[in-house]
Amino acid sequence: MQPLTDEQIEQYFRRLHRLDIWQAIQDESELTELLSRSVTSQREDETPFLRVPLFLRMLAVTYADDEQANRLVTNKSELFEAYIKRQLSATVREQSRQSRLSQPQGYEWAYPNVEREPAERDTKRYLR
Repeated sequence: MQPLTDEQIEQYFRRLHRLDIWQAIQDESELTELLSRSVTSQREDETPFLRVPLFLRMLAVTYADDEQANRLVTNKSELFEAYIKRQLSATVREQSRQSRLSQPQGYEWAYPNVEREPAERDTKRYLR
């Protein structure tokens, strides 16, 4: 798979109506650097991680929160932490639950509601 070009990345954020993220990538040197080099590897041939579609998606999801918008990620580890924190938040879990419950096939949940689910810190501990 070839790394995404600047034009492809811009188009992706344009389709999401999130050109603010593309602008932040261009304006903030920490983010711009993530497009030009690999920050977690010594290998010269490794694709810069913000040129990989999965990581762009994670960045878009992470920056969907106003709380995260003022905090820039500077490496993969910070992106993973911010993404996991957002995905484990009660608000996001409840939105996901409501969205899936409205679908015709329905879903079964391990817990009857978000309040009965394990706390974020417990879930993180289980994932490690």
